[in-house]
Amino acid sequence: MKRIIIILIALIFIKNINGQEKESKNKRDKHIFSFRFGYSIPVAKSQIGSPRSEIGDTYKELKSNNIFVSETNSYGSRGAGLNFALSYEYMITENISAGLEFSYLYTLGINDAFTLIKSGNNIVYDANQNSYTSMLRATPMVGIYANKGLLIRPYAKFGLIVPLTGTTNATLIIVDETGKVFNDLMPIIDPEFFNNIKNNIITRNLDVPTSTIIEATTSGVFSVGFDARIGAEYKILDNLKIFAELNMQMLTVKGGKTTITKFESSTNDEIKGFAPLIGIDVKDYTLDDVPEYLRVTKYVDEINEESNVYGTASYNREKSADQLGFRDNYNAFGFILGIKYGF
Repeated sequence: MKRIIIILIALIFIKNINGQEKESKNKRDKHIFSFRFGYSIPVAKSQIGSPRSEIGDTYKELKSNNIFVSETNSYGSRGAGLNFALSYEYMITENISAGLEFSYLYTLGINDAFTLIKSGNNIVYDANQNSYTSMLRATPMVGIYANKGLLIRPYAKFGLIVPLTGTTNATLIIVDETGKVFNDLMPIIDPEFFNNIKNNIITRNLDVPTSTIIEATTSGVFSVGFDARIGAEYKILDNLKIFAELNMQMLTVKGGKTTITKFESSTNDEIKGFAPLIGIDVKDYTLDDVPEYLRVTKYVDEINEESNVYGTASYNREKSADQLGFRDNYNAFGFILGIKYGF
């Protein structure tokens, strides 16, 4: 009788241990942290680049002997680049999960636009804009998994992309011998100097050459996109899995404002040499000389009689400029690798 009781106690003890191990295992599967990284390529391309002409046109143009040669739109996506992400996922059931991911996008650089004008063999106008984008975003999502026990377990996930913060940083370099940049910018930056040049009988018809460097950042307003991915995971340890994903991101961000952060512009030594001889002072211009109208551009849905636009009655150089808005394209297709830890 003692022997039977001892056997029964041992069986109950073993069953409890197995039950605790099974419960512990199930618990580990419910909470999952993951890290992933990858690269995205542009899809559903659209025209990119700031529409503000001082920051750079949204097209690529070539002229020779001041005769039109070609003009092409600058198509692409600002969502193409490196992706890094951390996420938490809760397994509601064996096959359904809910989670939240925080990801960081960094593009490797885009040639947004250039304009090249030749006169004979000489380049008289050369403008080139390059930019890169960084963005932090949150993605709440739902996952659908195949049953446990498979060596390679496929799944699909769907969610919303919510940008939290980010900017597009552009650098524009212009070497101009046609006087276009001088005529565009100087009436805003230094109206007195511009009028002195244009009203002097010696210089009124002069094409003032300039070399200009502009750096600017463009930020967006609240926008929401969509994320869809398919993947598969492989268990290497009880708590550890590796996975691979194909990821489609569909997102456009409405422009909020563009802010010039660096400005350098100067004319050549010839102008600097003879202008003082006819009573015109010449200087090199920096960001400190740039009024608010040129420094900051706000993008709006409508331009009306109250908008701050150069050449209108409401123009004020001490206030930010108003300009019709645009949307930047962040559509991308990603190739992702990662690791998961469950407990």
